[in-house]
Amino acid sequence: MEHHVSEECPKRLRECDLKCGGKYLAEELEQHMARDCHRRPVPCQYCKQQLPMKDLQDHYMGCDRLLECAPTANKLEVKN
Repeated sequence: MEHHVSEECPKRLRECDLKCGGKYLAEELEQHMARDCHRRPVPCQYCKQQLPMKDLQDHYMGCDRLLECAPTANKLEVKN
């Protein structure tokens, strides 16, 4: 029983393998890492580099391929 509770039970809490700091039910962890985790790996749509989702917007500000495709992409519009 102890092994089931600590290693197999789908209702046990597990830390996210992507080190986001969250704890999730084991049965929901895969979905969290694939769709919801801010540290899930995603490709830049321009250069295809894999990076954590949380870093994607900052990456776009300096992505060489994005700047080649859209030279004004790094200029921010400020609206009042």
